[in-house]
Amino acid sequence: HYFISEYEACSRGLELRIDPERQENKHATRHIIMKYQQRLRLGVTSSTSVIADPKLYLANVSKTLSQRSRDMALSTARKDYFAAYPEMESLVSALMDPIPIAD
Repeated sequence: HYFISEYEACSRGLELRIDPERQENKHATRHIIMKYQQRLRLGVTSSTSVIADPKLYLANVSKTLSQRSRDMALSTARKDYFAAYPEMESLVSALMDPIPIAD
């Protein structure tokens, strides 16, 4: 099996803490979600249509804004799995498509 380097052992799982871009993305996502939440409470929307389910609307906004983070997490998990179980890479790769990371 593959052994991770000393650097990887120290930083795995801390990507959010050590990557300023990820920190900024998380902060911006939270800020936007809170603005949408406030606007929904006040009944102010960007369109003239009435939102049938504000909670579902807010969930969809959150899901859309966090898609890139989820894609990156899945990609990292797949790489970690293949590092631990290299014999499984051909089988899993044949069954699963690559994970496209959203912009």
